[in-house]
Amino acid sequence: MLEFGHAGQNWLVFPTAKGRFFDWENFGMIDRLREPLERGWLRLTCVDSFDRSSLYARIKPWFRIWKHTHFDNYIRQEVVPFMQAKSGYLGTAGCSFGAYHAVNFALRYPDTLRKTVAMSGVFDLAFRLGRYKNKASYFHSPLHYLPGLPSVGGLQVHLGVGQTEPFTHQHWVLARLLEERGARVRLDINPRGGHDWNYWAFYARQAV
Repeated sequence: MLEFGHAGQNWLVFPTAKGRFFDWENFGMIDRLREPLERGWLRLTCVDSFDRSSLYARIKPWFRIWKHTHFDNYIRQEVVPFMQAKSGYLGTAGCSFGAYHAVNFALRYPDTLRKTVAMSGVFDLAFRLGRYKNKASYFHSPLHYLPGLPSVGGLQVHLGVGQTEPFTHQHWVLARLLEERGARVRLDINPRGGHDWNYWAFYARQAV
């Protein structure tokens, strides 16, 4: 893991698909967020991905989702308590497939998370599992389990995506489902595209 900042909103940052814990630093996100980090408005905890061994692995779909649940347990049982010891305000953030992780984790633990910032994501796990379905895959696919939730409390959700990205429509659907369940949702559709680090850095800065 890498940590940035000393106070403020405490974001758990997921990297892009198969990404690394240092990606937000290497691709300029930290530089663009330098002011809120230095002023004590924001703290980031950047974790490694487990995608190569789970959802992106060349193994049977049931084994992919089984391994992904272990990653979820690690984040919930080890990383979250580590972050809570420093700040009670917890949020998640991620770009591309990291946005999936950010939204899914926030929705699975709404009693723990207060905010999620998700940019250019995909929220139907069929993207990685195809037609395979079981109980675990259902409860890790936001567009599947969200209709069955009566409420997500006062979760604050920022969604950003380019107008021409392949999964833009999923952001519309997700925003509607979240609003119907009490979330405070901001949806930004960028008409000039958006699946790049420059857009993600700009939108993350607006979401602080």
